[in-house]
Amino acid sequence: EDEDREALRAAMAALGPQNPRVSNQFRVRHAGDGSVRWIVSQGQWMQDPTTGRDKAVGLFMDVTERVLTEDRAVHHIEDQ
Repeated sequence: EDEDREALRAAMAALGPQNPRVSNQFRVRHAGDGSVRWIVSQGQWMQDPTTGRDKAVGLFMDVTERVLTEDRAVHHIEDQ
């Protein structure tokens, strides 16, 4: 989603020697069926020990099922 995209860009832009780790959760729209998916990203800045070059490594993980389960649990508690 648009507001999530800007937050992700800002977090990734801040990644560097002074801020070596970032973690963010955001939504994306699935290109195939249009559903909303929740993604967690984690990035780490590091210096390659062989070349001395700066680089960023990271991962993206789909956590949609976890988010939906948490939302159902919250609504269940609120309904009691």
